[in-house]
Amino acid sequence: MEREIRKTRYKKFQLKQPEVVSRGVMMGISIKNFWNHVWTVKNLRILGKALILISFLFFGVWHLSPANAVGYKSTPFKDGEVLRYKIKWGFIRLGTIEISQRIVDSSFSPLYLVQLEAKSTKFKVILHPDLPTNSNFILEQNKGREIVTVYRYDPLERLILMESRENGSLVRRSSLYYEDPYFDVLGVIMMMRCLSASGFSVTLPTVISFGIKDTDLKFTDEIKEIKVAALDRPIRALHVEGKAHWKAWAGITGPFNGWFSDDEAAIPLKIYFKIFLGSVKLELEEMHRPDWVRAEKNPKRIPRMAKEVSIQ
Repeated sequence: MEREIRKTRYKKFQLKQPEVVSRGVMMGISIKNFWNHVWTVKNLRILGKALILISFLFFGVWHLSPANAVGYKSTPFKDGEVLRYKIKWGFIRLGTIEISQRIVDSSFSPLYLVQLEAKSTKFKVILHPDLPTNSNFILEQNKGREIVTVYRYDPLERLILMESRENGSLVRRSSLYYEDPYFDVLGVIMMMRCLSASGFSVTLPTVISFGIKDTDLKFTDEIKEIKVAALDRPIRALHVEGKAHWKAWAGITGPFNGWFSDDEAAIPLKIYFKIFLGSVKLELEEMHRPDWVRAEKNPKRIPRMAKEVSIQ
């Protein structure tokens, strides 16, 4: 099937003119400066309804944010999901990464604590399933000394506040003026899942190493059956390509690509990253996702829920 690509940049959520037509039709238009006044975790609960209401009152028409547009799906968010990956460099196993999510506030529209955990590093962030942009992101590292880096957004001053502490002592503090919503590494992963079947090409402003850099994503039309350690037979998967215009942990930079299950869960199955000594592969090894229905027999499942964690 012939497919065309529509380009957009998630900055004020305005679409660029399409170069070609996409597999889905995105109808997202932003309301100028609206985000500057509502960008807090609390207000994320009413974000979707507020956007529709304001659009109706001021414009007399229904304007949809990208989160509500055709092509975006929030179903990858799932309370209690745990995904465990083996990391390999060639034939050498380097370690294990675990990504988990759970609901931390369901009073109106649920907020999810999404966490990535490796041997000595932990990322955690609270995200809204309608749009997984960042408002509070914490990176914890323990390599002989405890290093905690926190990114917070101040919507009144339009500042990203960044602070790093080592064994409790402040080692760096900085701020960055930024008007528009941005993503962290976990928000980028969730956007890859939520847009995996969209056919879009997007650029996500990403907070990394005390700054904002771009992450490009292209959701291709390539589909094939692939094998992963967590499942006993091949699974239909969608291909996603990307490029990191930044350099971060373990030298990750430049082109990357991945395969995501072709279903509502859009589970990351395999992801390939470039590092300074070649490339590494993440492959799904174990999983737990409540009520996940697939034809596979006896998937290797993690018999526990996500770990209890807190975010300050």
